[in-house]
Amino acid sequence: MSTSESTPVDVGGLAGPMMVLTDRSQCAQPDLDGLLSVVRECLIAGAPHLIVREKDLPEVERRRLVERVLAVHADVGAQTVVSVAGTDPM
Repeated sequence: MSTSESTPVDVGGLAGPMMVLTDRSQCAQPDLDGLLSVVRECLIAGAPHLIVREKDLPEVERRRLVERVLAVHADVGAQTVVSVAGTDPM
């Protein structure tokens, strides 16, 4: 999906830098695709730091999610630091 195809997501009109902590259950579309849509919009908006939480996912699925987040990151040309929260080593 290119940036021009994405549907804008209201990130609350926040001014200044924001740190994004992922939680797909809070998305309008509470699945991985919905989460990636919100991640894309936050990166486009210039979020300087994004932390992938999703601790309920098994390690393999979280790793795949992080790969997808990094692909979105590259696609939009973000200058964002992406971190992973959790107990397993990534």
